[in-house]
Amino acid sequence: MAKPEYSLNHGATYEEVLRVVMPALQQWTENPSIATGLLASLAKARKGDVSIRLLDFMKSRDIVVNIFHYNAAVSACEQAEHWQHALSMLSLMPGAGVDPDVITFSSAMSACEKNNNWGGALQLMSTMFEVAVVPNVVSCSTVVSACEKGGLWEHGNCLLTVMSAMRISPNVVTYSAAINACEKQHRWEQALVSIGMMPYVQACPNEISFGTTLSACGKGHQWQRGLWLLSKISKHGIMPSAMSYGCAMRAFASSDQWQHGLHFLTSTRDTDIFPADSQYNAAIGACGDVGKWVSAFCLLESMHVAGSGLRPSQIT
Repeated sequence: MAKPEYSLNHGATYEEVLRVVMPALQQWTENPSIATGLLASLAKARKGDVSIRLLDFMKSRDIVVNIFHYNAAVSACEQAEHWQHALSMLSLMPGAGVDPDVITFSSAMSACEKNNNWGGALQLMSTMFEVAVVPNVVSCSTVVSACEKGGLWEHGNCLLTVMSAMRISPNVVTYSAAINACEKQHRWEQALVSIGMMPYVQACPNEISFGTTLSACGKGHQWQRGLWLLSKISKHGIMPSAMSYGCAMRAFASSDQWQHGLHFLTSTRDTDIFPADSQYNAAIGACGDVGKWVSAFCLLESMHVAGSGLRPSQIT
C-alpha cells in the first residue's frame, strides 16, 4: 500500500479508513508494525481523530494492537491538542491488554499541559505512581509546566523535591517552568532558591531562567538581589539582553532606586555587553511600566550628560 496516510484526511470516517486500509489487510494482519508507521505519520500530521478510528478498525479486524500503536495514537492526539481523546485512549489500554508506559503518560500529560489542564496532568502523575510506571525528566517537566500555567507554584516546586528523591535530575526546562510559576505569584524567594539549585544538578541557567528570576525580584522590589543576579549572568557565559536589563531596571524603578540603576548603566556603558542606547531604553521603559514617570524623566535627562554622544530615539 503506497503511503495510505495521504488519503486519510482530518475527520476521516470509519468507512473511509476501511476503504484505504482494506487492500492491505492481509499485510497488516501478518505484520502489525506496518500500522505503526502509518500511525506515526498521522501523529506528525496532527490527525488525532483519524488515529483513533484507525485503532478502532484494527481491533475490529482482530489485528494485534501493541504499545507502539497506542503510543503513536496518543502522540497524534497530543500533537492535535485533543487532551480528551488522549485521556480516553489511555483509559482503554488496560482493557485491551496493553499497559501504558512512560511514553504514553508523557504524551497524555503534554496534551493536558498544552490545553492548560493542570488537573489532568497532575492526575496522570498520580496514576503513574499507582500503576508503578516510573516518571522521567520529560514527564516531570511537563507536569511542572502545567502547574506553571495554572499558577500552582507550590505544586511545581514540590515536584522538584520529588524528582530529587527519585534521583531524576531536573533540566533547565523543568527549573525554568518552576521559576516562571514563582514569578507569576510574586514568590521571588523561591525563584532565587530554584535558580541557585540549578548548578548543583548540572542544569545551567539560561537567559529565560535568569530573566524570569530578575522579573520576580522586580515584582518583589528586590533591586539589590536583581543587581546581584544580573552580575552573575556574564559569569555563566550568557550575554544579557533587553529582557534581562528591563527586568533589572524594573526592580530599581519599583523601589525608587533609579539612581542605582543609572549607576549600573554607567558602569556597563563602555562594555560590549549591551548597546548603551538600548540599556537606557530598557531602563526608561521599566520606569514607565511601574508608573515611575519622574525616574523615567531623570534617566532621559541623564542621556544628554552621559558624555558618550547618546541621544534619545523615537523608542526612548
